[in-house]
Amino acid sequence: MLARKTAVWLLVAVLCFVGSVPVGAAKVVPQDETAPVWRAKVETRFGANGAGEVFVNSRLVLRFRTASGGYSAFRRAEIAADRLGGAIAGGLSAGDIVADTATDRANPRLKGAGQIFASADKAEGRAAGVSPVLLVRGWASNLRTALGMPGIIASDKTILVPLGESRTVRLSGVATGDLQITSASGTIRVPETNDDTDAATKPAIVSLSGSKANTVWTIRGTSAGRDTLTFERGGASVSVAVRVQPYAGSFAPPKPVVVTGIGGAPVERVARYAAACALASATVTSGAVARVQTDSVSVAMPLAPGAQSAVTVPVTLTGQDMISVRRVVSVPVRNEALPRVPTDALMYSNDPERVTKYGTLFAARVPVSAPNAPGATRVLFHHQSALTANAAFVVELLNDSDAPATVHIVGSGEGPVRDTVWVGYRAASEFVRDYQADTGVIVQLPPKTRLPLLSTNLSPGHTVSGLMQVRPLSGVPPMVRVAAEQPGDARADAESWQTAPLLPAEYAPGTTTLAYPQSDNVYPKPLKQVAAPYEVGGAWAFVSFGHDPLEATQGDKRLLGNYGVFYEVTATAHNGSDKPAKVRAVFVPTAGLAGGVFLVDGKYVEVPQTNLPKEPTLASYMLEPGETRIIRITTLPLSGSNYPARIVIRP
Repeated sequence: MLARKTAVWLLVAVLCFVGSVPVGAAKVVPQDETAPVWRAKVETRFGANGAGEVFVNSRLVLRFRTASGGYSAFRRAEIAADRLGGAIAGGLSAGDIVADTATDRANPRLKGAGQIFASADKAEGRAAGVSPVLLVRGWASNLRTALGMPGIIASDKTILVPLGESRTVRLSGVATGDLQITSASGTIRVPETNDDTDAATKPAIVSLSGSKANTVWTIRGTSAGRDTLTFERGGASVSVAVRVQPYAGSFAPPKPVVVTGIGGAPVERVARYAAACALASATVTSGAVARVQTDSVSVAMPLAPGAQSAVTVPVTLTGQDMISVRRVVSVPVRNEALPRVPTDALMYSNDPERVTKYGTLFAARVPVSAPNAPGATRVLFHHQSALTANAAFVVELLNDSDAPATVHIVGSGEGPVRDTVWVGYRAASEFVRDYQADTGVIVQLPPKTRLPLLSTNLSPGHTVSGLMQVRPLSGVPPMVRVAAEQPGDARADAESWQTAPLLPAEYAPGTTTLAYPQSDNVYPKPLKQVAAPYEVGGAWAFVSFGHDPLEATQGDKRLLGNYGVFYEVTATAHNGSDKPAKVRAVFVPTAGLAGGVFLVDGKYVEVPQTNLPKEPTLASYMLEPGETRIIRITTLPLSGSNYPARIVIRP
């Protein structure tokens, strides 16, 4: 009876658990070398004080401290390891492991997939310092953990590698043996040699650097595309999907926004140009686009002359199969002083006023001023769409030279709206304020480029109007072009204040000359100075503006209404009576509905629109007996209004 019990014990009591560092010789349990998949590695080792230890995937799972049935602790470990190795070769997994404490509580068993690997009796428990039940449960927990350890792991399953740059993948896991690397494309394979400095053959998508002994491999993107790398060791493998993509672009330091005048240019204009400078600082990869990430850019204005600031513009570069690049571009802003110069010419784009077909409405080169007396050119445009569909309305500068050109821009445009009088009034109101303070923006036009100063959608029945001043500072003076393009025309693609290349079709065949016919509506010296004496009690002083039209620089055009021409009125009012007398300056719209913008003794006075019999008072004065008052009034005929009109000095 005793012999039978001993035999049973020899079959089941094989392993024991404790957690000390193994010492002494090690034995690797042979595994199925032909297995197509990776299997956990089982080995036995000598432990301290004659213990026998079983390791799975280099992790201690159980330890025997006592001999039993004539078998030493180490021999018992060998038997347990042999059984585990066979079971693992048959597909044993972590989920199969159980601690059987119910069948024989005095001798609990470690089991898996129907097999008994080990059991613990009281002697083994006393040696381990725990009960047999707790000991076997510990074995089961350790074995599950060890069996669950992967053979090979990659730090990343997918890697995005920028073209021309490198990224690393770190390998780990418990599988042993030489590392083999292959690719789905078949362009990468690490040779099977014992040289730890093996290099991969030149791939189509990536190159690899590392060695079979390395746990970290460097992947360098050599051309755009996709591939899958497979790392295999000891039957265990892991795949890493690799994408190699170029960046959508890069950034250089942006050019500064240079403003002029008291307080600097209007906020909206500075914001638009700052956004354009931020976009221009990006060099985009072919097929990529650059976009400002917000509809509004915050600008700290006004900016005093000589002061500096910055505008932050978030820009994103994107493209198909490219790595997006996001940057908050800090665009410098500084205010520079420019000396005042006269206005030498007026470009008038109002012929025809009603747009009935797509195309160029005005084109002329900014006149060349005398080198010792540089001047500026005023640009007036006022057009109403009589088309049946939308048009892309643009006012732009064209630099067709091989060198950059620098210009100073004052003023802008208004609309489109349906009210032709109001839009002309608003355009003049904004321009007069900017012109008086010389508030503008200095911009550079690269060679062979266009710069839209205004680019907007013009709907049927709507009117767009504007006044601008263009002053060349360096380079060849640009051409000014006003057009109503058909939607989709490449010439209307650029946003306001963003430069774009000139198109080959814009040049005359076989030349480097732009093919746009030059307009005759260019007029010299758009300024009239008028003296108006008035004596209290005498005849009223009448100052008409809009009469005596300017004649074009070339051709026989006449500027009827003198729209865009400044009138500087100096009225001398004298009270020769012996009593105080009231004197007024009034606006009289003699030709019909009209608006007016006036600078009266340095103060702005605006009349959005009026008609007879109304005669709005611009200013009034009380003159003492014998007093003489000089009244200075500056105004100009407004687009969309009816001229001639009058300023009358009277009681």
